[in-house]
Amino acid sequence: MPISLIHRQTLDFLLFDWLKADQYLHHGAKQMHNRASLSALLDRAANLAGDKLASCYRQADEHEPVLENGTVRMTPEIRNALHAMRDQGFFGLTQPFEEGGLGLPVLIERACFALFAAANPAVAAYPQISLACARTIQSWGTPAQITQYAAPVFAGKMFGTMCLAEQQAGSSLGDIETRAIPDGPAAYRLFGHKMWVAGGAHTMADNIVHLVLARVPDSHGNLIPGVRGLSLFLVPALIRQANGEAIAQNDISVTGINRTMGYRGLVNCSLSFGEGTHRPGGKAGAIGWLIGPLHRGLAPLLQLMNEARAGTGLFAAAIASAGYQLSLRYARERRQGRAWTEKSAEAPQIPIIRHDDVRRMLLRQKCYSEGALALSLYCARLSDEESTAPDADLRRHATLLRELLTPVAKCWSAQWGLQANHLAIQVFGGVGYTKQCAAEQLFRDNRLNAIQQGTHGVQALELLGKKLRLEDGTALELLGETMHKTLLKAGQHTVLAAHGKHLARAMHLLARVTRQLLTDTQQERAMAQASPYLEAFGHVVVAWIWLDVVLCCEHVGGNTESHFFAGKMAALDYFYLWELPSAELMLNQLAQAEKNTMHFPDQSY
Repeated sequence: MPISLIHRQTLDFLLFDWLKADQYLHHGAKQMHNRASLSALLDRAANLAGDKLASCYRQADEHEPVLENGTVRMTPEIRNALHAMRDQGFFGLTQPFEEGGLGLPVLIERACFALFAAANPAVAAYPQISLACARTIQSWGTPAQITQYAAPVFAGKMFGTMCLAEQQAGSSLGDIETRAIPDGPAAYRLFGHKMWVAGGAHTMADNIVHLVLARVPDSHGNLIPGVRGLSLFLVPALIRQANGEAIAQNDISVTGINRTMGYRGLVNCSLSFGEGTHRPGGKAGAIGWLIGPLHRGLAPLLQLMNEARAGTGLFAAAIASAGYQLSLRYARERRQGRAWTEKSAEAPQIPIIRHDDVRRMLLRQKCYSEGALALSLYCARLSDEESTAPDADLRRHATLLRELLTPVAKCWSAQWGLQANHLAIQVFGGVGYTKQCAAEQLFRDNRLNAIQQGTHGVQALELLGKKLRLEDGTALELLGETMHKTLLKAGQHTVLAAHGKHLARAMHLLARVTRQLLTDTQQERAMAQASPYLEAFGHVVVAWIWLDVVLCCEHVGGNTESHFFAGKMAALDYFYLWELPSAELMLNQLAQAEKNTMHFPDQSY
């Protein structure tokens, strides 16, 4: 694999020219960093991705983690890659200088992790999940918890996991059965089983801190049903004193490893809490401490899940970008066939990039991968605006926009990023369907992103049922105002005015269908349309992003003859000719949908 599987000129343009990343440096970092230093950091991330992560990409896939006598064994190259990321400071990029970090925006951290994920998503997932856990502890934990469990993650000495799903409760969190019994003035003993725990057991760090969703009995000893009774707990694999000295192995055991179709270098396991395998303090039960308020665990969980979902969307975009770059390079090198206009059978074969169908597949990949990357980075900038905007209203607006776009960024990138990887395999031809081709592994990796951190269906219900209604629709109004600014700029442009009019029509149709679904007196009928609505919503948002990017590209570059600008313009034209109309068609179908799947009896299937 090449050193960078994300086009660096595009990445730098999105970060610095379109999103103005250098304007979101934390206090104290402004004197230390500028565009040149941040670009140098990205160079370092790209080199690390190529040297340490990409070099073990296939090996991590072929040599999956193994459970031996209760301990998970894995290929040592994964440890080496993660330690290299730690030693170069990539775990603590966003932390303040005084806490050992670099004070950088979330936007820069996400860009670095996009480079890592493009090279090896399974390895990059360990710190990505861990950092989401650490920031949740940082926001909701006590000062002691932050010192003992968040700070070591930012230093790369500890990893974190999310322990949410159970056999009878996947996305249905209200059915979780894991219990947390008070054990003294502050601690709890946890009992239960968790599934699908990514990074749940390994020996690559000093400790693993699990964030576990569980139920606490009320004052009468009864469990409160539904999500109201859930609380979030910090449960370390190894219990330590404040000075770091180990006390005991917590009562947590690995009950199995799931063999997933992708991300095979990432340990995905089932954990049991409180079986008495280990007995800290001489009795059964995994010791944990409350994170956030009692019986209100969904509040800190929402922060954790939002960051995890944003990370999933980013990884999907990065994997799509990797497939695009690999297939583009192959198309330029592989010679096969001759042009349709060539009459001589003795003429030399031409690179396949000169065949129309290959060019179509490459351009579609560019539309999907770069569109998904831009959307994910835009959401990261909103996270930075939440903490750096000069007044409270702007910070609140950034929060609302980020919450509205999170399910879109996660699902659109996962759905269409996978389609990009599908096209990459096809560009490779027969070799693309073999294990020897990296495009095959990239496809399997990206296939998991459609279900990780919540399925498309769950995210669609979240968007239509909750996000659109945030503050009586304020979030949707803010998005419309933001998109309208792009329309105004496009209207003053000779070439792009037509694109602006097309987008305006799509936005008007989206607004009309949204009102229809939100005001439908039969909410079951409306919610049954959530998934196609999410898909159409995402296409309109990405159409806006492509138009805004091209407007910025011309403004910054000034040279409309450049290959860089021409590539962006070609992608914009293709998206508006072939992709945006499909969203309009779907919206028109949604507007006319009188029946849905719930109208058909079970026996009909």
